[in-house]
Amino acid sequence: MTARDVQRAGHLSRLTNEVRIWAASSSIDCVTEHDAEYDARRFVYNRMHDLRPLAVLSPRSREQVALSLRYAGQLDVPVAVRGGGHHIAGFGTCQDGLVIDLRHFNDVDISSSGPEVTVGGGARLRDVDASLCRRGLVVPTGTVSDTGIGGLTLGGGIGWLIGCFGLTCDNLIGADVILANGTHIQASADHQDVLWALRGGGGSFGVVTHFRFRAHRLPRCCAGSARVPLSAAAHALTRVLAFLNDECPPELTVAPLLFRGPDGIPLLSIDFCLANDHDDSAVERLLKAIGPARLDLRRRADFAAWQQNTDPLFLEPLRGYWKGSYRSQLTGADAEDLIAAMETAPTSSSSILIEHLHGAFCRTGTDTSAFPLRWAKFGVLLSARWQDPRHDRRCVEWVRRTVGRLDPRGESGSYSNYSSSDEHRVLRDFNRIPEVRERLLRTKAAHDPRNLFQRNHLGAECARRA
Repeated sequence: MTARDVQRAGHLSRLTNEVRIWAASSSIDCVTEHDAEYDARRFVYNRMHDLRPLAVLSPRSREQVALSLRYAGQLDVPVAVRGGGHHIAGFGTCQDGLVIDLRHFNDVDISSSGPEVTVGGGARLRDVDASLCRRGLVVPTGTVSDTGIGGLTLGGGIGWLIGCFGLTCDNLIGADVILANGTHIQASADHQDVLWALRGGGGSFGVVTHFRFRAHRLPRCCAGSARVPLSAAAHALTRVLAFLNDECPPELTVAPLLFRGPDGIPLLSIDFCLANDHDDSAVERLLKAIGPARLDLRRRADFAAWQQNTDPLFLEPLRGYWKGSYRSQLTGADAEDLIAAMETAPTSSSSILIEHLHGAFCRTGTDTSAFPLRWAKFGVLLSARWQDPRHDRRCVEWVRRTVGRLDPRGESGSYSNYSSSDEHRVLRDFNRIPEVRERLLRTKAAHDPRNLFQRNHLGAECARRA
């Protein structure tokens, strides 16, 4: 260790002690490297991000969030905001800075006066579903139950009800936000630019302690999976893509998934959810398009349980690298490329997911939402997950190689919730729509002029340009 390293270590040690003393005087829960639970609290979902913050702070009120932000500004250290900690880029943690963990903001309150629900920024999707579904209500969210509602909403939020109700962010009608200077605002009619930016703009504007969503009546659902061996997958997937292009109604969401089954053999699972069990003719047409398959059909499905259908594949924290490829069409040739890629998938936890973006998703514009991918009709998520750091290069290369084969010119879009920190296509997607880019930058400059919130794609880009 050099003299400079010793000096830096001493400085960080002094800062850590200062933070402990300050947190105790402010009655804010604080975990540092001196505490036994530090390692458990510093890690996020993607174990690729082995970062060591000075402290993990867990405020219990808006006032404590504001105090934490002001203190971070005084120390001039990095800040990360953690809802669920699921972002593949590891934005829920930082090196030598302060993590503001919203775990205590996990409340879900349903309005008695109308179809509205207030959700704490640290709530998980399972918290939202558990509270709403038993009351016959729903907010459209994602499909892995441990995901945080905060990051999901700020990036967009793609799930089983996208055709009926759009993205999660499309149903955001207000938010309580603590700005970098500690000021509390309500993002609604009085702060329309902030509300617009929170709808799919990827964060970077403040700490959202509470989200207010429009709730919907929970439709009766018919859900299921049709599993096809890889030898027949190309034909089945090509026919399904044709069905999605020509026949799929908004009430039916179909998500083909390539993965390895319990026996380690790759297969195609065509998962679907029909949010209307009064007429299941669309499901019958889908099954006809698929052809011979092993069918698991759940009429009048328990929607909260169905929301956890992909948990076994994505729930366990592992090392991971993802890329999304969003485009206006997918062809039979694309289907064959994806199936060939699945045959060479590097680990048993690797997968390829196809998302169909349709219905209500397409009816929302950039005038009300910052989400930049409204032109896309399909998304492909390449996901590699593994345990051993020695497999890092092989797994990352598989993802990059497959996306390069699908999109050799690099023209497809990239969804921020699926994008690693080195994925610059996220900013390019915003730049494709000049009015969206300019409005985002104006909102950022007005509410976070010092760029305290850098742990997101927009904030990182602002830091690179500074």
